Amino acid sequence: MKENMLDVLLYMFEFCDEEELRLDQGEEALHGKLVRAGFGNKEIFKAFSWLNDLSEQGMDPGDLPDPGSFRVFSQDEILRLPAECRGLLVQLEQFGVVDADAREQIIERALALEMEDMDLDDFKWVLMMVLLNQDKDVPTFILTDENLMGEGSQHPH
Repeated sequence: MKENMLDVLLYMFEFCDEEELRLDQGEEALHGKLVRAGFGNKEIFKAFSWLNDLSEQGMDPGDLPDPGSFRVFSQDEILRLPAECRGLLVQLEQFGVVDADAREQIIERALALEMEDMDLDDFKWVLMMVLLNQDKDVPTFILTDENLMGEGSQHPH
């Protein structure tokens, strides 16, 4: 089984309690749990780094775009984020679910996964982790999607 950083993050999200996920207090214990679950050191450390970067991110309010402006995706973002992912993000921003700060974090964290074949389900997980990290509500359709939280999940547990 080929694991990637997202597999580690999803395992942590699903099987670790909030106390275990506080990396500042128990990284060794959590690392041991992940190794016992079958994950490799390289992917575990990449996942820890991804989570640390997520918790430290945020835009300076002065850097936020003006209301009414729109985001143009770079060529790299277009190549690495499928149209359906970009479309979902634009839609969520238009509906007021995602603000400019969250949008930029979602894009940055999705690209930081270094996945060659990101799909919409993977992107929704990133979106959910960023929104939860910002203490924002996660749209119900993301939480109830069979492909994400149900038995039809494509991610190993």
